[in-house]
Amino acid sequence: LVGGAGGPVLDTIYKWAGDAKMTFGLVGISNSIQDAQELQREGKVNRVEAFASYGQEKIVEIVVQRVGEGVFDSPALKLISKKIEAHSGDCRRALEMAMSSITICMEKLSDEELEEKVELGKSLVKVAHVMAASKGAGKSQNVLKIQGLPITQQMVLMVANAICTREEMTCEQGRLSLFCKEAVRHGLLDRMDQSQFNDVLQALEDIGLLDFKSNDGVTDLRKQLVTLRVMEDEVEDALGTLMEGEGGKFFRDIAERAKNGKGGSGR
Repeated sequence: LVGGAGGPVLDTIYKWAGDAKMTFGLVGISNSIQDAQELQREGKVNRVEAFASYGQEKIVEIVVQRVGEGVFDSPALKLISKKIEAHSGDCRRALEMAMSSITICMEKLSDEELEEKVELGKSLVKVAHVMAASKGAGKSQNVLKIQGLPITQQMVLMVANAICTREEMTCEQGRLSLFCKEAVRHGLLDRMDQSQFNDVLQALEDIGLLDFKSNDGVTDLRKQLVTLRVMEDEVEDALGTLMEGEGGKFFRDIAERAKNGKGGSGR
């Protein structure tokens, strides 16, 4: 509803919650700490509580609750929890990987093998299935979106993923532009002015991979904050194939230069 057709309704609810004369309170849950913090800056939310991401033990517990006991081999569950904890701690990604692993397992087993394993009470999903899922056999929608982007948008997203702060996943648009031109080199982005760069960011925003807005009312495009709406591992998974082999040296160099701060005014 935020920013959409339901905006006026939410504004009214915020006013009710902020009116000391009314016995009305509002408690909301957001999957994005950035959205909650933005509402707080606008004075629509009094307090924001950020909850820690899940650890391996809790991730395993939630996956087992959803799929049932005995579906996954213990090492397979451990691999899922380890990968997700290392990247984000987001249990939604753990469940996505679990479902992808199950799908791969079902595709590899014949009906007879599946029936036999179920009757004997044997676990179905093994480490090999999880590894196949994590390598892209069960790709998220964001991964598929990124892989289908024009190369210029992929390069910008790669640099943004490298330099955005991990706490808020943000950076200023002007800084991102400078980092891109230096990290990409070869003159590929040198002729792109700020307005054209803004168009690239707009295209990425239109498909939900990032958003950008003025910082405290500043209208200078260079000061607009760019916020990634895609997880770090999704960008790496999507662009990983571009960085493999001898032909991927160009993309590996871009990522390395961006991460090392060799662009713009530095970190």
